[in-house]
Amino acid sequence: MKTLMNPKKSFLLIIFVAVTILLVATPSSYLGYMFGKSYESQKDFTCCKSGQLYIHHYYDIHIFWVKSISGYDTEAIGKPNTIGCNIDCDY
Repeated sequence: MKTLMNPKKSFLLIIFVAVTILLVATPSSYLGYMFGKSYESQKDFTCCKSGQLYIHHYYDIHIFWVKSISGYDTEAIGKPNTIGCNIDCDY
């Protein structure tokens, strides 16, 4: 009777699956972010535009630990103020 898979190929497949599970299951604090968006709060800043306070959250998007995209997510805080704010945005 002939086996469906070569023993060498099945061993390599088992090793590949085990390493993949290990890499995906390891917490990001040990290996860094493998996939997805990570925020760096120390690079956040706030400013006002037309009396509305905004906070800008800095992020990086990772693909296999490589930072592929980075930028800021903007979030409005509170309600617009007719008086204005102390620090206006430059843009």
